[in-house]
Amino acid sequence: MVLSQLLLPVLRERFPDRGLISAEPPDSCAVFPGTHPGIRGVSIYDDGDELTLCIDDLTHGHFAEYAEGLSDAERAERVVESVAEFLDALFTDQVAVWGQANVGGGWYRIDLGGAGGHAGIQEFVWSGPLVQRHAQPAAAADGGGMTAFPDS
Repeated sequence: MVLSQLLLPVLRERFPDRGLISAEPPDSCAVFPGTHPGIRGVSIYDDGDELTLCIDDLTHGHFAEYAEGLSDAERAERVVESVAEFLDALFTDQVAVWGQANVGGGWYRIDLGGAGGHAGIQEFVWSGPLVQRHAQPAAAADGGGMTAFPDS
């Protein structure tokens, strides 16, 4: 089963008011336009056995399932659900995104206690610039949290 064929109906149902634009591989199979210059949009690519989610040209992550003993259909459902859960978190400002040319970028899950980023680079959530409450300077400066390639 082509992942995008399973993904697109799920995205349409779960995110009906987010401006989803769909296309056919090899182009991105789904695009959500952003709402501010910090995050201009999210693109999802169907790479056959995984989905790659790109946030602008700042960062991306690979969503795949490697558990043994699953059918192809079960594997595909888990990949699609992982992307939908990530988008739920992103769209509700539970994911912080950072990045800059020549520095790289990444994201981390605020709701899971993550911290990260790069000193001096503005971080954003879906709705705008991240305003950190109770920020701990050591946590932000150490580069912890998820990298631009969260599954590697």
